[in-house]
Amino acid sequence: MEDFVEPGAVRYGNFINYYDFNSAPERRDLLPLTEELWTTSSDETQDPFLVLDVGCNAGNFTQLLYEFLVMKKSRRKIIILGVDIDQALIGRANDANQYKENVFYSSFNVMEYNSEENCIANHLKSYKKCQFDVVCCFSITMWIHLNNGDDGLESFLTLMAKLSEILVIEPQPWKCYQNAVRRMKRAGAQDTFPLFKTLKIRNEVEDNIKNYLKCKEQLDIIYESDPTKWKRKICFYRKRV
Repeated sequence: MEDFVEPGAVRYGNFINYYDFNSAPERRDLLPLTEELWTTSSDETQDPFLVLDVGCNAGNFTQLLYEFLVMKKSRRKIIILGVDIDQALIGRANDANQYKENVFYSSFNVMEYNSEENCIANHLKSYKKCQFDVVCCFSITMWIHLNNGDDGLESFLTLMAKLSEILVIEPQPWKCYQNAVRRMKRAGAQDTFPLFKTLKIRNEVEDNIKNYLKCKEQLDIIYESDPTKWKRKICFYRKRV
């Protein structure tokens, strides 16, 4: 990963101080308490409740998510896999992991899902599953979009929909894109987001994501949180019956 003088200037959202400005407890407190919103088809079984946290950073929120789900799904064993593109952050997550038998971390680029070394597919295979009960994508869509373009964002959304029974997304608005580009310029980075000017999905990016999931992937939105202090909403989606 690139190392810039300004900690707020990163290419993949891999901030070393992410939880200093984006409180993990505040995000947890926006999660719905309604039991039905966490209900999946596997609740009728004794199988573990499998969760994927994409872009988990140093795992601060992942740990709180595990504690939250233990209370919500008290009769189920909770297993969470957190993945992040940054190996150093995953190292920090593993060092601070309080639940090593139930929470696992691995460095992986989800846009290389078809690679041979696929920790997500291998994780699912170890539980004889083809999808997770819940896949979480908190504040990661912008980074996928900036680095992989419109087609890459749509491919990512399709993959996440395929991997989940419940899909949780906290998309960043267009203003965040502009701020990310400005921070990189201030840090002296050159052409770090070469696809930025080519993006056609722009001002209404949150609505575009919502419409893509609804129309293309047949997912219905079942919950939308109050806005965070960053003006983002946590949205829950479920496959249309």
